[in-house]
Amino acid sequence: RLGGSRGLCDWNRVSLPPSEKLIWRNAFTGSQSHLDEILRSELWKIAFVEVPDLAIRERMDPRSRQLTTLRHGALVIAEWVAPGACVRVILPGRPEDPRPQHAWADLAAERGATL
Repeated sequence: RLGGSRGLCDWNRVSLPPSEKLIWRNAFTGSQSHLDEILRSELWKIAFVEVPDLAIRERMDPRSRQLTTLRHGALVIAEWVAPGACVRVILPGRPEDPRPQHAWADLAAERGATL
């Protein structure tokens, strides 16, 4: 049982043995895909930062450690929205990062949506 639609959105980047080719594997179903297919099927969404500064943190809890700040206009990939108006985003450490981090941001701010 997937426990809601979140299971469809929970993917991790892994290598495909015996090669070093990287794919995305669903944490619940074991399905394999590529980023362009996940975006094309609208499981994840491409979004732009709409606020001057968007804090990206380690966990959903707003008290968790801040990892970075994204500036207005930055492009992000939103994986899924959690109760409490938080969104999980992909946070690569470098271009073509083989293991990008899953991080969190607030979806709403005083002036409206952040993404």
